[in-house]
Amino acid sequence: MTIHQKIDQGWDAAYLENPDAQLWNEEPMPIVADIVARGRDRGLRTCLDVGCGDGRNMLALQHGGLDVSGLDISPTALGRADRLLRDQGNPAVLLGGDIGALPVAAGTLDMVTALDVAGQVPDPTAMIAEAHRVLRPGGLLAVNLFSPQDGTYGEGEQIGRHVFVYKQTLFRFYEREDLDELFAGAWDWETEIVTWDDPPHGSFRPYEHTHVNHVVYATPA
Repeated sequence: MTIHQKIDQGWDAAYLENPDAQLWNEEPMPIVADIVARGRDRGLRTCLDVGCGDGRNMLALQHGGLDVSGLDISPTALGRADRLLRDQGNPAVLLGGDIGALPVAAGTLDMVTALDVAGQVPDPTAMIAEAHRVLRPGGLLAVNLFSPQDGTYGEGEQIGRHVFVYKQTLFRFYEREDLDELFAGAWDWETEIVTWDDPPHGSFRPYEHTHVNHVVYATPA
């Protein structure tokens, strides 16, 4: 088994180890409100939330008026997302699959959200390219990327520049110049630094911590 296969399985294991509560937080990520506002301002409607996890961000995107589908590599996460959305009266299409090969036709979506995802995939370049492929002209990609100033930086075994394996999951951190490599050429994009505090995440990260993220909004050029 390759390290990437182990990492893929690591996310499902993290959900299975915490069966009685949401792994992350009952509230959506703080940046979701801004994403919803930007989508509303542009008149965007259809959205794919890649790496949707347990669905907490999907629910907030739905409440913001978006028609949201979700994709995740963890079957356990998708099962929890399905229960959450149905319990709230907002069932959605949920897909199992690889973020680097989205099961979506080219040019069919208004928006792609990738929240706490770009640091967890083996090939972020493929993820960004796939988002570009599936977005319509004028569509929006919203993605956050951990910076080296993030409170979780350095945890686990370092396997590359700013890359760590923590509890069989991948965490990659980005300098500002790394964003130029990901988004230059094919995108019109902007970024800002956003900081927020997170509560403990069950046994996965059982303590409060502070996130310092680059948040990127990008439109296909």
